[in-house]
Amino acid sequence: MIKKLLKTSLAFIMSVFMMMAITPLIPSAFADEIPGPLDEQEQTVPAVPQISGVTCLSDGTVRVFWAAAENAESYQVYRSSSASGSFVPVAETPDTVYTDRYAKVNMNYYYKVCSIRTVQTEEGEITLKSDLCAARASGPVKLQYVRLENIYKAVYNRFKLKWSKSPQATGYYVYRQSPGAAFKKIATIKTVSGLTYTDKSFLCNTRYTYKIIAYYSKGNTLVKSSASNSLSQKSKYVGKQTLNKCIYYFGKDYKCYRKVNGRKKMICLTYDDGPAARTKTILATLKKYDQAATFFVVGSRVSKYKSTIKKAYRQGCEIGNHTYSHPMLTSCSYSKIKSQIIRTKRAVKRITGSTPKVMRPPYGAFNRTVRSAVGTPLIYWSVDTRDWATRSSRTTIRRVLNGARNGSIVLMHDSQSSSATASKTIIPKLVKKGYQLVTISEMAELRSGMKKGKVYYKFYK
Repeated sequence: MIKKLLKTSLAFIMSVFMMMAITPLIPSAFADEIPGPLDEQEQTVPAVPQISGVTCLSDGTVRVFWAAAENAESYQVYRSSSASGSFVPVAETPDTVYTDRYAKVNMNYYYKVCSIRTVQTEEGEITLKSDLCAARASGPVKLQYVRLENIYKAVYNRFKLKWSKSPQATGYYVYRQSPGAAFKKIATIKTVSGLTYTDKSFLCNTRYTYKIIAYYSKGNTLVKSSASNSLSQKSKYVGKQTLNKCIYYFGKDYKCYRKVNGRKKMICLTYDDGPAARTKTILATLKKYDQAATFFVVGSRVSKYKSTIKKAYRQGCEIGNHTYSHPMLTSCSYSKIKSQIIRTKRAVKRITGSTPKVMRPPYGAFNRTVRSAVGTPLIYWSVDTRDWATRSSRTTIRRVLNGARNGSIVLMHDSQSSSATASKTIIPKLVKKGYQLVTISEMAELRSGMKKGKVYYKFYK
């Protein structure tokens, strides 16, 4: 019994010693789990950042820069439209730069920044903020530039431009650069929903470069964006083009081989009753001086002079209708007049591929029936050389040069050898006086135009 009591006492004493050994270790073992007061570093408010720059960029944004602040984890950016106004938060960022994409065009803004730091306390997580730094002002906000995305080729004399949208723009200016020249404004697009423009006024076979500038207009305020990127385009074309009161003709090499300027003096030399053996002489003179004329041909003679008709047409001369057998049309019925006109049209088309667009009645005779039946404009004259009566080259030369005016229509006959001879002098003298020798259709296109059944004596300016 005594032995059992001793064993129990000894066990109790041993357990007491063990508890005394373990107890001092408890505070150090669980020290991290017992909250205590924040140390000095944890309670430090982050430093106030200082804005180093505010820049208005050409893409319509404002960029704000500042130096990193001590103990800061992130930054809050404030904005106001005036230095003394209330500043409202617009963004929070861990970076030291902020891009403001919501600024209005032509406005000045003021910015402030504060530092932010988050810490853990007994009560939970808290945010420490520095004071706001001194305000920095921006310049007037710029308008966002656009991007010229593409130039689409439409028909031979059409370029369609497409560009991106500038969000605050009220319109766009289209600029074009011709070879060797500076950019020039060619259009103003006032509707902001339309981001395209079709250029119809350029010369074919010439490379042009385009740019777009957005603009913002309100009251007396006009703000322009910087220019977009530039794109170039060239349209290849063979044939005739009319542009800015000028007519251009392009060959298969895409080069302009003839130009008629509607702003300069023009005169129409017309020859009746051909084609004839002397027609080639007139054509050679016209070619030498790069000029053109209108030949009113008799249909029954066309098949005999196919090569002459083809040569005249290829040189840029106009082939007009002078009936098939040269009758007095005022003595003909409506159906006979139609027949005279149609037969000549067919004869000419078989050779040139094109039907005559103008007509001159034989002997200058016409009435209401003739005007109704021919189906084209009727071409008279303002200078009558009467070469068929005089058969004098000298007289023909004098009458043409004395009667020449800007817009005159001169009547001669290529069936007369005297007129073919006179043309060798008339053509270079008119050119020296500054006249362009053009066809009837060219003159009409660059002046008043023509209508079917109407009689034209001249195209005076």
